[in-house]
Amino acid sequence: MIRWLDTLSRGTKFAILLALDSVLTLPALLIALQLRLGEWWPQDWMPRAVPLFVLLPFAAALASWLLRVPMVVLRAFENRAILKLGLLATILTAFAIAVNAAINIAVPRSVPGIFGLLFLVLAVLVRLALLAVFDWLISRSGNRTNVVIYGAGAAGQQLLGALRGSQEVRPIAFVDDKPSLHRLQVGGLQVIAPKDLPALVSRRMVGRVLLAMPSIPAQRRKEILEALSELDCVPHDRFGGVELHSKPSQSLQVCKTSRSCRTGSPQTQR
Repeated sequence: MIRWLDTLSRGTKFAILLALDSVLTLPALLIALQLRLGEWWPQDWMPRAVPLFVLLPFAAALASWLLRVPMVVLRAFENRAILKLGLLATILTAFAIAVNAAINIAVPRSVPGIFGLLFLVLAVLVRLALLAVFDWLISRSGNRTNVVIYGAGAAGQQLLGALRGSQEVRPIAFVDDKPSLHRLQVGGLQVIAPKDLPALVSRRMVGRVLLAMPSIPAQRRKEILEALSELDCVPHDRFGGVELHSKPSQSLQVCKTSRSCRTGSPQTQR
């Protein structure tokens, strides 16, 4: 299933998400009418709302295409994507108000506002559901190496996003020097203290520790290397996961629980 999804062209994925945004206008409008009128099936109002049911899907497809909403990679769904969906919902609300006034449908004026809010909620929930299904399929697609990201800052979070869709590695935790971050969750992963790393490596069969601290001082880098050497990890002069401000092909320090280390570059699925 995962391989089939990866073979889909970007254009095909774009069309699927475009159609999704278009179709979601229908349940959003129906639920808006139900909530506003207090009827399970507002039979008397449905004939009046037919123009909205016909025009809103086309308006959603056009607006979504112009805003390039389907261009947002599902695996990278985050705040900017939600803002784009919010803008799309606002445009559709304005369009529904304009149609209601121009054709004199006489649908209650609050319906377009309720519709816009429901459309936004449905669009976000459906994308989150698709992302959850995708992650579930990846988790069942074979053996993946557990990895820990050293550094829960911006670079570490970018690295986590790049590895989310990987079929080779599975990020399971962050390690960070800042006590204020310990026991918190960043990007859905728990942040642990460096002193807890040996136990985690043993308990969770961690295969790799990726350093995501590109601006770290040389002295601190040396200290980290020395600490990892206690896990029988061989120091590497380019230790540091993916240097996000540099070339993405930089080496990754790999800490094997089998008391051996190697250097590699796990492929990430874009």
